[in-house]
Formats: sequence, structure tokens, C-alpha cells
Amino acid sequence: MIEKWFNSTDDYGIEKTLLECDKTIISNLESIKKELVPNCKHLKKMRDMTSDGKLTMNS
Repeated sequence: MIEKWFNSTDDYGIEKTLLECDKTIISNLESIKKELVPNCKHLKKMRDMTSDGKLTMNS
């Protein structure tokens, strides 16, 4: 990718290359986020509740 950027003489080519790099970076970050933050949605009936029926702060 970087070699392509150095060999490009027009602004459009540089812009297109940088956009491709940004898309790759965003895709990589989204993959990392999926690994770090699980997609877990608990049912309301499985959440912790206080004695007065309110959800606890960690739910």
C-alpha cells in the first residue's frame, strides 16, 4: 500500500490509497472490538434485581 502511495503522482490516486488504508484500519478495529466486547444480551428476567424490583446498576 505505501509503495503505491509514493509512486502516485496525482492527488486522486493518493486520496484513493489513503481511503483504502482507512477502510482496512476500520475493519481491523471492528474485528478487535468484536473480540473484546461480547455480543451478549441477557433477558430481562435474568437480570439482577433489588428487593423492590428495580434493576441493579451492574445489569
